[in-house]
Amino acid sequence: VPEQLAIGRISAPLARIADLAAAVTGARLPAGTTKSPLSTLNAADAALTTDRGTAACGQLAAFVNEVQARSGKAIPTTTADALIATATQALRAIPCR
Repeated sequence: VPEQLAIGRISAPLARIADLAAAVTGARLPAGTTKSPLSTLNAADAALTTDRGTAACGQLAAFVNEVQARSGKAIPTTTADALIATATQALRAIPCR
């Protein structure tokens, strides 16, 4: 049962990270705009999968910062807002320390 609890604890943020990656890929952003955010999300996914919640939180925070910096420029504001909201949901589901 403890193993099932651990799996449940990480499945929600992993699903949000997968949602974010799909949204970034599907957003039809200008060329070169998706590489860095996707790399950051991949790092967050890898950290969470290997039970490094603090590292995953850091990567998601970096993702949010990057999206905020590009909001209204390379990333349309509405898209950026949705990405940030989903990343925030993932952060809330991870026991960040």
